[in-house]
Amino acid sequence: ADGISEGRIAWLEAAAEGRVVVAEAEALFEKTMPVEIFRDSVMEIEKGTLLAREELTERLAQSGYRAVDFVQSPGEMSTRGAIVDIYPPGAEDPVRVEFVGDEIGSLRYFSAEDQRSRGKVSSVSIPPANEVIMTGPGIERAAEYLRRRAGDSEVTARDKFSLIDEIEAGRRVPNLEWLLPAFYEQPAAVFDYLADDFVIVNDFPEETGEVLRLRAETAGDRAG
Repeated sequence: ADGISEGRIAWLEAAAEGRVVVAEAEALFEKTMPVEIFRDSVMEIEKGTLLAREELTERLAQSGYRAVDFVQSPGEMSTRGAIVDIYPPGAEDPVRVEFVGDEIGSLRYFSAEDQRSRGKVSSVSIPPANEVIMTGPGIERAAEYLRRRAGDSEVTARDKFSLIDEIEAGRRVPNLEWLLPAFYEQPAAVFDYLADDFVIVNDFPEETGEVLRLRAETAGDRAG
């Protein structure tokens, strides 16, 4: 599930930047995080910026980065002394942030395989690693959503209240994306990320037509 979410994050970032993106028809209709929350969650880090290492790692954890010993895959981060390594979704290589006190002393991309430097940079853009951002308002909304629906499914009330405890503590649980609508008051559609003048090239019109037909039937059943 983590890899799927990270792939979607890379896709959303490309769409928000106006780049060419490729997607299956079904994916265009799936709900995701609101565009403004996505943009607010992108961290722009510059050399010389005053930023406590603990603040950086906390924000990374809130936006879905997993703490590991050594980064190998997108969505991972590691901390060793004054160094924080981050592997952003959609990036070819991870980035190493080296602190001097509470100041960012250097930024460099490096190879995850052999740790060799790819070269220093003056700034980097770090998108979230997950569509669910674990901050106060979203946590409160998701916990309240689960409380209201404690008896709605086959999951036992005990398991749901255990899940509420985990979420309220700010801890991620497996497959958290299924709760995405609970974290956001108005989840976005993928189309919300596209520019107003976007152009769609449809390589599989029959498949797309079937998706649209099934979506219309589902909407009709809900309205009925």
